[in-house]
Amino acid sequence: MVNKNRAIYIFKYLWDNTDEEHPATTADIIAYLASLGISTTRKTVAEDAAELQNSGFDVVCNRSRQNEYFIGTRHLELAELRNL
Repeated sequence: MVNKNRAIYIFKYLWDNTDEEHPATTADIIAYLASLGISTTRKTVAEDAAELQNSGFDVVCNRSRQNEYFIGTRHLELAELRNL
């Protein structure tokens, strides 16, 4: 069941830890998920980030050898996210 929520965990990590000046690498995201007991691959992280983008979230990916991700525009306040 945790793997079904993997994209949500990625979004939470990006929301809490990134901005345009401090992006998270794919390795950072994989390490965070591993600390939660979720094993994943680089390809899966990219697919989950694309799923978040397709769902309307402003997840920005700087494509490079080690992709970097961050939240662009934050439409919701932290308190609003907690209510979700």
